[in-house]
Amino acid sequence: MTLRTLFIIIVLSFGITASFFSRFAALLLYVWFALFRPQEWVWVDITDLHLSFVIGLLVVIPSLATATFPNLTHPISIGMLLFLLSSLTAQIGAVNPAAGWEWLDYLSRLLLVALLATTLINTRRRFVLMMTTMAVSIGFFGAKAGLASKDRVMVLPTLVLFDFWNAISLADVCLDTMEWSGGNTTMETIACRVPVVTMPGRFMRSRHSAAILAQLGVPDTIAQDKEAYVSLAVRLGMDRSWRDEIRERMVAGYPKLYSDPRSTAALETFYAKVVGERQGDTGG
Repeated sequence: MTLRTLFIIIVLSFGITASFFSRFAALLLYVWFALFRPQEWVWVDITDLHLSFVIGLLVVIPSLATATFPNLTHPISIGMLLFLLSSLTAQIGAVNPAAGWEWLDYLSRLLLVALLATTLINTRRRFVLMMTTMAVSIGFFGAKAGLASKDRVMVLPTLVLFDFWNAISLADVCLDTMEWSGGNTTMETIACRVPVVTMPGRFMRSRHSAAILAQLGVPDTIAQDKEAYVSLAVRLGMDRSWRDEIRERMVAGYPKLYSDPRSTAALETFYAKVVGERQGDTGG
C-alpha cells in the first residue's frame, strides 16, 4: 500500500466517522472529495465504491431527519434554484435528451447538498473551515506541481470596463476555461490583441471560444486535448515571434469576426421561419 493510498484511507475513515456525529463534518468531507478528487490520485480503483454518493447521503439524510432544511430565502439558494429551473426549461428542446437528463441528475444532487450548505455554514468559524478546505483541496495540486501561488497568481477585484481591457492587454496569453468557455470575454480579449488558447469539449458551453477563433480565421490555438492545450500555451508564452504572428492574423481577421452580418441575417431567417410555422399551425 502506497503512502498516498494510506493517506486517503485515513482521511476518509476520520471524515466518515465524524460525519455520523456532525452534518457540517459530512459537508466538509463532501467538498473535500469533490475538489481533491482522491479517486484520481490513488493507485487503486475506488470509483466502484461511489463514495461521492455515499458521502452526499451522509449530508442529506441526517440533515433532513433532524429538521435541518435548506434556507430557501437565501440569495444563493434562490440563484441555485433559478439555475436548476433554467436547466429544466432548456431540456425541453435538448438536442441530446439522454445526456441532458444525466447532467440534470448530477446537478440536482449537487444543488441539494449546496442548498443545505446555506443552513449548515452558520458561523464565522464554519465559514473559515469551509474556505480552508476548499483552498487546501485545490491548492494541493498546484503546490505538488511546484507552483507558488503568491508568486504566480494575482486575484484582481471587479474592474470597470476600461480597467478590465487594460488588464487584459498586459497579458501575453489568455487561457480559456475548460468545460465552460468564454464568450464575451473571449471577444474582448481578442479585441485587445491577446491570443486565446481553448479546448472545445462535448457540449456547446465549452465550444464558444473555438467557434470565435474559427470565425476569426485563427484556429491555430484551438487544442484538441489537454496535452495540446499545455503545449500551445507554453509556445505562445515562450515564442514571441509566433505570438506576434498570431496577433497580426487576429487583427487581420477582425472584420470577419466583428463586422460579419451573416449571423444576424441567419437569426432573422430563423425567427421568420419559426413564426411562420407557428402561424401555420394555428391557422393565423
